[in-house]
Amino acid sequence: MNHPLKTFLYRDLHAPFSTLAGAGFIVMSSSRLAFGLVAAAALLWVYNLTMAAVFFARPIYPAIGKKITLIFLTSLLGSGFLLLLWLASPLLAMEMAYIILLAPCYAAGSPLFSQLKSSEISPLLLKASAEAGSIGLLIIAFSLIREPIGFMALSLPGGVQGLIELFQYFEGDAFLPIKIIPSSAGALLLLGYGAALFRSIRKPGS
Repeated sequence: MNHPLKTFLYRDLHAPFSTLAGAGFIVMSSSRLAFGLVAAAALLWVYNLTMAAVFFARPIYPAIGKKITLIFLTSLLGSGFLLLLWLASPLLAMEMAYIILLAPCYAAGSPLFSQLKSSEISPLLLKASAEAGSIGLLIIAFSLIREPIGFMALSLPGGVQGLIELFQYFEGDAFLPIKIIPSSAGALLLLGYGAALFRSIRKPGS
């Protein structure tokens, strides 16, 4: 792929959630709504703080090794988010550590941080929020499908168990067959349906 955001699922469209990395991030972070909300917050945190740091550090930003510097910066900010989550909810931080640390990897692949053509920070932060928000909203949308179907429940971050269940219809394994939806196989199935739906409603020539 010549462009870092060249589509993987949605051909002829540049979108962060359409890359292979974005698909993997969706699969791992959307099994429960609580996880999806935290993953979306981590993306917004990493994208916006990285954009602000790169913008204000332009006079001293290295001309050689920009990608390495960007990876280090995003990883540092992702670790900072994980530390804050650990202070708020250690159990949730343990459950989501791997997912949160994938957010910097995803952000480091974005071309936004190498295309700072604006002399003001506001438009750049808006672009960063739009890109992070698009993948975040898609993760939340998938979570709202996968958790109610697979767990017969809906959760939010918080509580001594790491998440709070707003409701739960059934206990035990009475509906075990539908629990394939929260698994990676179920997420890939939904992702395929989403890709097919997007291509079917896409305007010709777009």
